[in-house]
Amino acid sequence: MTVVRNKSVKEWPEDERPRERLIAHGASALSEAQLLAILIRNGKSGRTAVDLGRELLERFGSLAGIEQASITEICVVEGMGPAKAAELKAAIELGRRYQLLLSIPGFGATSALHTLAELALLPAGMDVRQWVAYAGLDPRQHTSGSSVEKKPRISKAGNRHLRRALYMPALVAIRRQPHLRAYYQHLRDRGKLKMVALIAVMRKLLHAIYGMFKHQQPFDGSKVYRLPGPHTSPPLNSAQEVAA
Repeated sequence: MTVVRNKSVKEWPEDERPRERLIAHGASALSEAQLLAILIRNGKSGRTAVDLGRELLERFGSLAGIEQASITEICVVEGMGPAKAAELKAAIELGRRYQLLLSIPGFGATSALHTLAELALLPAGMDVRQWVAYAGLDPRQHTSGSSVEKKPRISKAGNRHLRRALYMPALVAIRRQPHLRAYYQHLRDRGKLKMVALIAVMRKLLHAIYGMFKHQQPFDGSKVYRLPGPHTSPPLNSAQEVAA
């Protein structure tokens, strides 16, 4: 692709402008410097946003290097102020979390985006129990008067959109992911109803996501539930799952 110099991006041929090129050809048609330019938006002092993106990559080596750099370190690049640096780090962090979600068996692009969008609404500093309560996946004990107690059930007072985003990944996971399948079967063997066991798996997934984001590590089923032995049952087929 022809490199146009000494011109603002607005003066470039339309097919070479990063934003227009992404719209026309998709993100895969852009270099990392061009993708960064879309986030940076504006250049400074005769340098385009693409120039700034290229310098950031040269200075820090990669997108991961930029993500690990401090705001102060990013601001050393002329034209990168604190606001731009913060927006850039936030965008890279969201991309990293999206990739972490995709490491969970059962999560596809749509469920990962929906889950990430709902979790993005959470205030910083919440612990995993607060995440579970926010999702409405926390079991609550219901009583009537002073003597009648009902079976615990999920509160359903939380974010139904987050519950919906977790439902299909949990349904796939109990068929395809050995540790979550074993956990689901463990609950069923203890007499738990199918939906109760599935909701427990959704809760486990939320716990796993919290730890993955906190420690910046992909999904590890062994940290979710320890398999009872060296051999695990084969994946459930659709007929078995319906009968379960």
